[in-house]
Amino acid sequence: MKNLTQLLVAAFFIAMTAASASAQIKYVAVVETEVDEQSGAAAKLNKAEVRQVTAELRNVAVKNLPRDIYNIMTSETVISQGSAKLEECAEENCVIALGATIGADYIVRGIVSKLGTSLTLSVEMYETEDGNLVATSGLVRSENIAELVDKAAVVCADMYKTFVSSQRSKPKTQATQATYTVTVDVNPPNSGYVSRNPDKTEYDAGEKLSLTATAYDGYTFTSWSGASGSTKTTLTGLINNDMTLTANFSQTPELEPNPEPSAPKPYAGIAQAPPAKKNLTLVAVGLDVLGAGILVYGINMESNVKDNINAMMWSDAENSAKQRNIAYTIGTIILLSGISVHILF
Repeated sequence: MKNLTQLLVAAFFIAMTAASASAQIKYVAVVETEVDEQSGAAAKLNKAEVRQVTAELRNVAVKNLPRDIYNIMTSETVISQGSAKLEECAEENCVIALGATIGADYIVRGIVSKLGTSLTLSVEMYETEDGNLVATSGLVRSENIAELVDKAAVVCADMYKTFVSSQRSKPKTQATQATYTVTVDVNPPNSGYVSRNPDKTEYDAGEKLSLTATAYDGYTFTSWSGASGSTKTTLTGLINNDMTLTANFSQTPELEPNPEPSAPKPYAGIAQAPPAKKNLTLVAVGLDVLGAGILVYGINMESNVKDNINAMMWSDAENSAKQRNIAYTIGTIILLSGISVHILF
């Protein structure tokens, strides 16, 4: 019993420690490297080279920011959760707003320009909560992109180390968890409803929320308006501010009743037999043809009987006579059956 108690106490402290560590995790998003508008044209950097610079900045962040405190968001996460296209987000305030939208605590971006014959690169790190610039790298120069990336890795590593050291030296204060409200309306009224997951009135900052619009009978969901203009029935994202959304529905048009089938118009040409009688006629003709064919075979066997008798081939003559008799019998029966169908039907 004593050992069990000790195990429970140890498990409790481990769980509390893990929860505490989880609460301290900060998310860092490295956005697409910006090419300075004034000198970008002269730099002649293609998209692949720009992505190479961004990937190296992300790798340096992974290597130099402690994993127990900082979570480096993948490029797929940044792009999929962002409400603005990164390549259209060149202004400083836009980058910070994008970070808040995707749930990042810090945003890192690189800026490439050209000075004379050399490419230059600087890296900046912002805190999304208040928009402050919290770290910046030294300016690096090179005449080729590969060397520029190598130099950037060195200065960015120093930047991250300085940043981590400054954060650890700050006095720790008890942070107040921000909460936000999400208001949802339906347009027009009584046309459908919206379900929430989780279903609450207030949400913690960075909490994930899913909204699903469902139409009532006679209506069809069309789109969202307000904080989102999506046409998908389900919205999923991280809550970082108060928002209002409206699920829009349209009335489904009533389908016109199918017209009653009209009677077939009489054929102006030759009168045609009903389908059933036509089928019986085909059967009768088939029997006639088959019976006649078998009788022809019997006649052929009759000729063979005579030839075999003349050649004194008695055994062959006997076999041919048997086949002749069978053919005459079967052919006559089938032919008479066909004639009967013609007469009776």
